[in-house]
Amino acid sequence: MKITITEKMREKARRRGSVLKLSRIRTGGAKGAIAAGITFLVFGLFSGLPFLIQGLFGGLLLFAMMGIPGLIFLIIGGILQRKRAKDYLGFYVNETGYSREELLQAEDELLAPQTAAVGNAGKNGISCYITEHFLVSVTKEACYVRKLSDLIAVFYSEEIPGIDSQVSGVMFISEKDIAREPRTNPYTYRLCGGYSNILLDRQSCMEVQGEIAKRGAVILTNQRFSDGRTMYDLLNLNHWEEDWRAIRQALQQKDAF
Repeated sequence: MKITITEKMREKARRRGSVLKLSRIRTGGAKGAIAAGITFLVFGLFSGLPFLIQGLFGGLLLFAMMGIPGLIFLIIGGILQRKRAKDYLGFYVNETGYSREELLQAEDELLAPQTAAVGNAGKNGISCYITEHFLVSVTKEACYVRKLSDLIAVFYSEEIPGIDSQVSGVMFISEKDIAREPRTNPYTYRLCGGYSNILLDRQSCMEVQGEIAKRGAVILTNQRFSDGRTMYDLLNLNHWEEDWRAIRQALQQKDAF
């Protein structure tokens, strides 16, 4: 569903900092190291505290055995997290192929009044922003950032390859995704690519599609597309480059009429 971005929410976002940066440092090895450090420290404290209260040396030894590794993990995690935060734009430059200036423009547009925010009702908060020129999809790993003019397809599917099984969510496929090496769908052994946001349901997908269309972008909104001769399944293509070339050509011919 659409989420209204209030001035209070904008002010909170300004205080917290960049959405792209926060998504970049939210997970990864740095967070894992910090979590491990805290776990060691807490375990060492609660294990050694009863002995320390009784004045037993074993309590101090036990706390040291757990606390020192915990401190090491915390320090390493802090260093890695600061590094990720410092070079977050560099990560997005490599991932998107856009310049730092273009990415900073996307960040500025996130808080603009005309930006639309979409998320599922009652949970997860905002999962997708559609600005004047960009789509920014937020997940636990990092933001997916694409210019609206680069998008080719945005559709809901219940056949997205997941870790253990197929999952439901929204698929985004852009020109930059098509230009990359495709991956093999483990369920059909055919080719697929793009980026999925499994936090968005069907209704949210329709909201995203509608907002993109309002801004003039022309996209495919269905997993399956027919050029009149061949039916293409965008998650199960036989020949990645050739099939997308045929799909583009069919879309161009369709636009010409």
